[in-house]
Amino acid sequence: MKYFNVYYYCNVVSNIIQYQTEEFLVNLSEFSHLYIESIPENYKKESILILFCQWAAGNIMEEDMFDDIKSLNQQIEKLNSQRNENICDNSDIDDLHNFFDLEGENKKYHGLLKKHEQFKKQNIIRAIWSEGAEYTLQIDKALKFYFDHEPQFTEWLLDSDEELIEDILYEYLGELKLTGWYEAVMEKIAHEMFYILFLNREFLLKFNEYIARTHDNEYSHVYTPKWVERAVFHRDRGKCTFCRRDLTSVYSVMEERGLHYDHIVSLEQGGINDVSNLQLLCDKCNLSKSTGVRTSDIYQNWFDILDDKQ
Repeated sequence: MKYFNVYYYCNVVSNIIQYQTEEFLVNLSEFSHLYIESIPENYKKESILILFCQWAAGNIMEEDMFDDIKSLNQQIEKLNSQRNENICDNSDIDDLHNFFDLEGENKKYHGLLKKHEQFKKQNIIRAIWSEGAEYTLQIDKALKFYFDHEPQFTEWLLDSDEELIEDILYEYLGELKLTGWYEAVMEKIAHEMFYILFLNREFLLKFNEYIARTHDNEYSHVYTPKWVERAVFHRDRGKCTFCRRDLTSVYSVMEERGLHYDHIVSLEQGGINDVSNLQLLCDKCNLSKSTGVRTSDIYQNWFDILDDKQ
């Protein structure tokens, strides 16, 4: 786990699922149409939550990148207008090398200015370095972070004949998708998001309630693989989610009798057979919950912060 902006993505996704405001409903329906029809009957390691995280991370990152590109475009237009009105010779911007922390930044900046003599291209370069360091797309930052892949959008931008930077960004993202780099980044982020969100049963309840509303399929109880049981058991710390009864002895001595892997959103209520839709319950609590929709927001601390004992 390396965590590239993952807590930010988790927070956005949590808000999307919890509030489902009108501005996000269109995007949520897009996910539903793409993935819901293919929900398998049996448990799969490619959980529906992982697929959702992968889809959401891509949407969030692209939205943020296009917002950044708008700001970059405004900076370029400002520089172009100054040049057209002959009110600025850009000498103050050309002195940016005084602010560079790294010699490589200085060298790359001035090297590109020499290579691209057209003033519009030079203004793009000046805008990219307007903060004293090269502007880097989120996708390029992630590629560097996970795979040590050098950012390439600046060169792509300067070599393109397209007038609109937004069109150039579409082309660049399309190239990353064709070469597999885009999917590789989203998979990394999605698995790290899953690691965090899987710990939050309240989120899992809301998420699975949303999933239940998006399909008309009727799922039956199927064999629960050992990897699913281990994941849920260790997440819930071997305790009943509701009454906090310790089930570790039940797990090891009684061959798991009296221990239940319960669907948070029951199959009767549209729930699915997915690791994200399970919780650990004892006999009594499982019987009382029956086919309802319920979980607990009670979690065991890693240690007692008020206990002064060593």
